[in-house]
Amino acid sequence: MKKFLTVLLALSVVFTYTVGTAFAAEPTYAQRLAQAHEAVLSSLGTNYDSMVKTLADKTVDTDYNVSKAAWTKAAADVKTAQEELIGNRVKELAALSADASYKDLSAIELSDAILAAADSTVTSTQPTIKVSELAGAIDEDTAARYQFDLDKAEFLKNINTVNLNAYSTTTPKDATSYYDQAKKVVDDLIAAVNAAAVASTADAAAVNSAYKGLKTTVTDATTGIKESTVEGVYVLTSTTILTIDQEAGQATTLEAAKAALKAAVAKEAAAYVAAEIAKPDYNMTEINKVKDAFTTAELYKIDALEKLSDAQLYTVEPISSAIAANVVKVVNAVADLNQYAAKYKAEKDASGNVIRDAEKVDAEVKKATKTAYADLTSDAYKAAISTAEGNIKDNCNLATLDADKVGTAKATVEKIRKEATDAYYDLELAKVNAKLDELIAKIDAAKTDAELAKVTIPADLAAAQAAGAVLYGINTQTQVKALYDAALKTEFDALTGKLTKYADLLNSGLTGDAVKDFTNYDATYWKDFCGENGARTAAEVTALYDKAKSVLDAVKSKTDVKAERKTVEDKIKALPTTITAADAVVVEDAWNAMNAYLKNNNIKAVDNDVTNAYLLTNAITDLYNAEVKAVSDAVKALPKTITAADKDALKTIVGMIKAINDKRDLGKIFETKGEVKASSFTPNVETKLADIRAEELKAVKAAINALPLNITKEDKDAVEAARKLYDAYIAEYTDYAAGDKPATTELNVVAKDLFKAEAALKVVQDEYNEYLKNGVKMTTAKAWSKAYKGRTRVSWKKSAGFKVDGYQVYRSTKKTTGYSYMGKTTKTYMDNKKNLKKGTKYYYKVRGYRTIDGEKVYTQWSTLAIRTAK
Repeated sequence: MKKFLTVLLALSVVFTYTVGTAFAAEPTYAQRLAQAHEAVLSSLGTNYDSMVKTLADKTVDTDYNVSKAAWTKAAADVKTAQEELIGNRVKELAALSADASYKDLSAIELSDAILAAADSTVTSTQPTIKVSELAGAIDEDTAARYQFDLDKAEFLKNINTVNLNAYSTTTPKDATSYYDQAKKVVDDLIAAVNAAAVASTADAAAVNSAYKGLKTTVTDATTGIKESTVEGVYVLTSTTILTIDQEAGQATTLEAAKAALKAAVAKEAAAYVAAEIAKPDYNMTEINKVKDAFTTAELYKIDALEKLSDAQLYTVEPISSAIAANVVKVVNAVADLNQYAAKYKAEKDASGNVIRDAEKVDAEVKKATKTAYADLTSDAYKAAISTAEGNIKDNCNLATLDADKVGTAKATVEKIRKEATDAYYDLELAKVNAKLDELIAKIDAAKTDAELAKVTIPADLAAAQAAGAVLYGINTQTQVKALYDAALKTEFDALTGKLTKYADLLNSGLTGDAVKDFTNYDATYWKDFCGENGARTAAEVTALYDKAKSVLDAVKSKTDVKAERKTVEDKIKALPTTITAADAVVVEDAWNAMNAYLKNNNIKAVDNDVTNAYLLTNAITDLYNAEVKAVSDAVKALPKTITAADKDALKTIVGMIKAINDKRDLGKIFETKGEVKASSFTPNVETKLADIRAEELKAVKAAINALPLNITKEDKDAVEAARKLYDAYIAEYTDYAAGDKPATTELNVVAKDLFKAEAALKVVQDEYNEYLKNGVKMTTAKAWSKAYKGRTRVSWKKSAGFKVDGYQVYRSTKKTTGYSYMGKTTKTYMDNKKNLKKGTKYYYKVRGYRTIDGEKVYTQWSTLAIRTAK
């Protein structure tokens, strides 16, 4: 090796000192050391390449095969380690550039120093480097560990070739899908392979043991994989997780097995009939009932078989005397259960929403039927069907949303919104409304009572403003105005101070009635002004000065105020001496004019200077008394015996009372007057309306209670009439905003009977509609025709039994194709006058149509009517 390096470096030196003498100076120590470093690395690389060519697969630890790739990775590790040793030795020599023993060494001598562990001058910290012995340095344990990593990668590659799309995501119906099962096997295998590891110091025997354990997991007979008929493609080893193709093949086999079982059922049924009719005094009707019931039960059980293994184990038993004695009762009970289930599946609530989960109902029927048919000789069916009926009635309900609860919740929110109007300035009111809108949105988003219960609805405005509640943190008018005495006091005082000076400036030089009265433009006024104009920061308060100045500019002089006051006083003076209910408009006009005068001129109520305001106060009292008297007169005009016919009159009186009380709200004309109550009059109109309501409620209940238990199609009018009464009562007497007890709660007991009757009627009606549809579809007709000059009359007659709404007539010049629509009619003939060509033979056919439950159903085509046009 040393000789090889000597030659290599010698060639390099010759080139440098002979060819390059004229162009370059004597190499420095660093340059010579770099040449030596390069030569040693080159030699190492050459030896590595030569060795790799000789590597091949090799078995270690008796039977663990290590591939060339693993040996090569192990050799590369040794080469890397050697390169690191060489690099460290070069760093040591680089530090000796000034040492007398080294500074004059040639490149060849430096290469020897790199490879040597020590020399006479310096002792190296690195071991001797043996570049030529690279192959002998490779450790088979290391190679085995590399092979284990390669084996893991191969396992993962094979696992990932499993085609999960070959498995169905929808079957089997009542268990985890085959796709999900297959995916779990694949995911578990991938996790197992990724988790497998050997210690960094593991020898070949330990590696071999770990490999065998992992291989056992990956190729497990039920939870592993195996190579398919396609090279390089793997499939699951499981025989129970079926691919779509396997399912199809098994389904075909299963259907064949079922067909054989059904044939066995027919054979047993025939054998039973033959045996029974051989007996004296046999009853054919009863025999057929047993035969049909047995066939129904057995075919149901056979159709329910989903696995081939189950079909192969199924045995059709003969019709024993025990079966014959019981099977009709069992099958009839199951039929009744199906009808019961259909009725309850169709049942709806007051809002027209289906009450029960159809899938849950069907599951109960299936479960009970399976139990009932399991033993056709026992009474076990009774308990099973009874349990199913109870569960269908009580435990299959869909999660529903009570409309009354929704209405009450929304009404409460709107009540809070109304209360908030006078409690907040516009800026904050917008935030309040946004919060309340969010609350309404949450109510609307609720799909069930449980979801609605999670929405927190405050009882009133105070509750909504409480800590943590929906409006908490939004300042009321009072809280906003408090800012001007606290956080914004400096800016507010500066603003009012400037405005006071400006007011003085406006009045400077003025005397008498030319002066403007700024008395009421005090701190209280300006706080409200700042609040209304959205000033919530120091800058916003300061910025209001110009707008506030314009308010002062608009203040009228005492002369103008007097003129406006006189206009108001004239309106009051013009009021009639005797006030009646008919004078409401002029009294309210005068009252509005006075309030506008006070507001426009910022005059407080206590400072009201309208000289005849007392006359208006008296007029308002007279108007109030007159309107109350009008109510009294209307009550007295009622008949002594009040009936439902007087309902509108009573409601009119209640409306009159409400109109008076509405004028008692804050800021309204009767604000200071007492509440008018219906109980103050005889009779009490509200009590009488309540009596009428009670009678109407009684009528609704009576109509519902009169419905028969077993609904037939003949009960359609009675059911619809009961629904009409129910809807009318609910519509009239449900007022969530008024806080009344929802009308639905008064009817919630009998309403269930109405909903059940509607559900039963739908089932009956659907059955009857199906009967009609089938009848119309089977109806035939015979057509004929007669030619006249310029027209051909086509006539027909349908078979008896089922009505039609009309007939469609088609025509063609060919017997079997090319028919075009001629028209429709309710008659039993039609004249063909258009596009009629003399001497041409025409073919006519007719069919009837009838719309049943929204579906247009057609009869069969008539016989052809053939006629040559004249």
